[in-house]
Amino acid sequence: MNKLEEEQPLVFNTLKNMVERKKLPHALIFYGDKSTSKKEMAFYLAKLIYAKIEDSSIEECEAAKRIDDNSHPNVFYIEPLGLTIRKEQITSILSEAAKTALEEGPKIFIFDQADNLNPSSSNSLLKFIEEPQDDIHIIFLVDNLSSILDTIKSRCALYSFRPLNKDFLKERLDLEGISESLSSILMEYSQNEDLILSLAKTEEYLKIVDFVPALFMKKFETNESVIIFFNDNYKLIDTMEKQDFFLSLFTFYLKDILNYVEFKNENFIYKAEKGRIKELGNISNELALGRLMREILELKTKIKYNVNLRLNLDCILLELEDAYRK
Repeated sequence: MNKLEEEQPLVFNTLKNMVERKKLPHALIFYGDKSTSKKEMAFYLAKLIYAKIEDSSIEECEAAKRIDDNSHPNVFYIEPLGLTIRKEQITSILSEAAKTALEEGPKIFIFDQADNLNPSSSNSLLKFIEEPQDDIHIIFLVDNLSSILDTIKSRCALYSFRPLNKDFLKERLDLEGISESLSSILMEYSQNEDLILSLAKTEEYLKIVDFVPALFMKKFETNESVIIFFNDNYKLIDTMEKQDFFLSLFTFYLKDILNYVEFKNENFIYKAEKGRIKELGNISNELALGRLMREILELKTKIKYNVNLRLNLDCILLELEDAYRK
């Protein structure tokens, strides 16, 4: 069974049936948690459209290989430049859509992270969507459906992607040799198997996994400044992706402490840190931890807007030191 069919059977079979019947909608929105396989499904749909009937395996056909390496002239992938999908990108796409296709078949436009369409870009796309053409398909990939203009949603077919079952995913990760403690953390961050495996095998991200508990324990174990320790290691989170990963793991560790303080709940995300989390819980101020959680979650939503992360985190880490009653 195809991996996408296994993970998203309803969406997979619906789209496959529509392609076979030549009834695929002009514009589609794939929406669901960022961990889901929306992007993979969009590219697989493009392959379905271009696969030759005589090919026994879609992935082995020449068109699929060209789609994978971004060399197919009729398949266009658009992602944010910086923080947003800009109007000039849309202008370029509209110009491309008006040209005669270099090869036989429809043009397919895949907009990744379409949550980041700014208002000007969204309005520029409306006419493109409002005037369906048989030789064009538009696919929007969206984490948060409410971020898309109602005028765009009403003109698209909507496909919901369900999160992958954690027990099912855990079995897959076990087979890949990923430890239970690391699986627990990475599955909390994402339920996308490919992303988890990539993170689990990338030294830079594994260092962040270890850095978070070290940050929490620095003041408690050595009475040294958490802020100095953080700034000495700031290079570990030198990209927006690493910053998002770090802030997510920071909230996981903080959540573990809070759950222990409030409910004596020992079902920790950071399973290997059980003893240390209990130690921190026993010396921490519950109200201070709750305030810290609210601030770190707020900061997490701001990082894509180029806030001064270092300055904000220095203030938060100062509060972390104050949260300990020692």
